[in-house]
Amino acid sequence: MLKSVKANNSKFKPVIFKKGLNVIIAEKSHKSSDEDTRNGVGKTSIIEIIHFCLGGEAKKGLSFNKKELAGWSFTIDLEINEKNLSICREISDASKFYILEDSGQIFSNFKEDNGKKYVSEKQINTALGELIYNIPKSSQKYSPSFRMLFSYSARKGIEAYSSPFKYFPNQQPWQIQVCNTYLMGLSSEYASELQTIKDEKKILKELKKSLQSGILSRFIGDLGELESIKINLMTEVNNLDNQINTFKVHPQYEEIETRVNELTKNIHDLSNKNVTDRLLLSNYSDAIKLEKKNINISDIETMYEEVNIIFPDLIKKRISDIKNFHSSVVKNRNLYLRDEIKILEKSILERNVRIKEITEERAKYFTILKNHGALAEYNSLSERFVMKKNELEEIKSKINDLKKIKHGESEIRIRQEQLNLKIGRDYEERQLQRDKLINIFSQNTRSLYEKPGQLVLNYKESGYDFNIEIERSSSSGIKFMEILCYDLLIAEVNSENKSGPMFLIHDSTIFADVDERQILKAIQLAKNKSLEHNFQYICCMNSDKMPEGLKSGDSSILQDIVLELKDYPEEAGLFGFRF
Repeated sequence: MLKSVKANNSKFKPVIFKKGLNVIIAEKSHKSSDEDTRNGVGKTSIIEIIHFCLGGEAKKGLSFNKKELAGWSFTIDLEINEKNLSICREISDASKFYILEDSGQIFSNFKEDNGKKYVSEKQINTALGELIYNIPKSSQKYSPSFRMLFSYSARKGIEAYSSPFKYFPNQQPWQIQVCNTYLMGLSSEYASELQTIKDEKKILKELKKSLQSGILSRFIGDLGELESIKINLMTEVNNLDNQINTFKVHPQYEEIETRVNELTKNIHDLSNKNVTDRLLLSNYSDAIKLEKKNINISDIETMYEEVNIIFPDLIKKRISDIKNFHSSVVKNRNLYLRDEIKILEKSILERNVRIKEITEERAKYFTILKNHGALAEYNSLSERFVMKKNELEEIKSKINDLKKIKHGESEIRIRQEQLNLKIGRDYEERQLQRDKLINIFSQNTRSLYEKPGQLVLNYKESGYDFNIEIERSSSSGIKFMEILCYDLLIAEVNSENKSGPMFLIHDSTIFADVDERQILKAIQLAKNKSLEHNFQYICCMNSDKMPEGLKSGDSSILQDIVLELKDYPEEAGLFGFRF
């Protein structure tokens, strides 16, 4: 139960709450101008202060965290299980929660600041979760927290009114399932386990994706193909290992290799010279053969006679001299050519002998190179061995990962089916509870509309599924009333189970776009429910949205107004001034 909200500054309008219905009214003064609005008078700020004192994040929790509030602190007084608890939190140092009263001795591990006891944000949330919602300290990963559950009892901000089952639009599906099943008294542990399985599926999916990219991307295939690649790599690695173990490094390998290359070049040079000399030798031999043919003078004489020229004896004598001269030249040339042939033949023979000697010397070096290796070659062989060995380890790792994935997928399928069976049984066993929830919601909506709405509680493979079906539910006003009816259902269930904060708070947003008749019925429903089931219903309302039926007669709620705020003058607002 919420007893009061106070501040350490006298300008602040303290709020004292009572049992049943509590109304905070924002009044538009007759003296206010058209520019004055009630948005800044402090209705929503009260809800923010409650969250602030009950462990909400300071940076996200206060729209009024302004420099004008430097030095301010807020205090909230609660009654939980008939024990008083008073918590104070400062604007300037929001990390400390000062415990001003704790008759139930909820907290034991305090720190002190100038004689005042305080606890941390984590301590306050853990303790309140255990005390108010019976959340065990050793909860599993996807368990509801105090902050999650409390956000359904005190919806903060307009986005909190987007759906009965959410307190902010982008709320995680697992949070929706876990929180709502917990609040309705269903099996939230199954929703937690379901999210754990979803996480494991995601991990396996990401692992599969990683196997198709990065360092292992070149090894693609199923297990059979990868096993074949592994065998081939093992064979190659073993062969390389044997080569390295039997490899002999010659200290002068590179010098010998250089010498072999020099000898090979010498053989090529000698062979090329022999080829050149043999061509020259052949030409000399052909020239000797050609010059053995002597010129016949009579043939020349006959040729001249055929053209009617008769040589005189003097000319014939001269031709004879030419013939003798030519014979002398040919003889001398033949002697020269034969001498050259002998020289060439000798040179070719000598080169052949040299080629044989060099070839034999090179053969000895080849034997050394064959049986030994160079250090660079050894290093290259070692590098290849390391590379292939790494590839082998990578492929083994991928095979192991694929086996884990297959095993994990099989295990998850089995657990998923087992969980589905457990949830199915639990769903049937909680038939009475589900019927009770559906009936309460139906009664709540029947109080507002001719035809009652339906609370749909279902289970699918993706988890628990919640929905509300009501005629004309597309209307924003009806959407807000769905939230009201659902929140009243949760408050009633919590009260019966002695769980929850024993109060429900709604901002004026809950009545936006709602017909005046439905507002009247909604306030009456909330008041009756709160009194019947011993919880507080606290609502903020603009005065012009209050139906006339609530201002007088049996339905009057004037006695339930616990705070009246005005837009003029500024001192009439919650903080005593405007930001």
